[in-house]
Amino acid sequence: MLSASLDNLLDKGNKLRFNNFAYGIRELSRHILHNLSPDKEVINCVWYKNDSKKPGQLTRAERVKYAIQKGLPDKFVETFYETEDLFLEVFLVIRCC
Repeated sequence: MLSASLDNLLDKGNKLRFNNFAYGIRELSRHILHNLSPDKEVINCVWYKNDSKKPGQLTRAERVKYAIQKGLPDKFVETFYETEDLFLEVFLVIRCC
C-alpha cells in the first residue's frame, strides 16, 4: 500500500497524484489504528462515550486515544502527567544547584 502511494506521488503526469497519495496514507493510518485499537477493547474503556452517535462505530479520535492511553481513566492520565511535570521541575532545580 505504501509503495503504491509513493508511486502515485512520483507520477508527475498524474494530476491527481497528491490526492491519491493522501488517500493511500489515510487508508494506511486507518489500518494501523484498527490494529492498535480493537473495537471491543475501545468500547469497554471507562472513558468511552460513543462520539460518533452511531452504535458500534468508533471515531478516529477514540481510536487514537486508545492507542495512546489504552484503558486508563482520564483522571489517572491527567494526574500522572501533572506529577511527571512536578518531578521534572524538582529534578531541574536539584541539578542546577
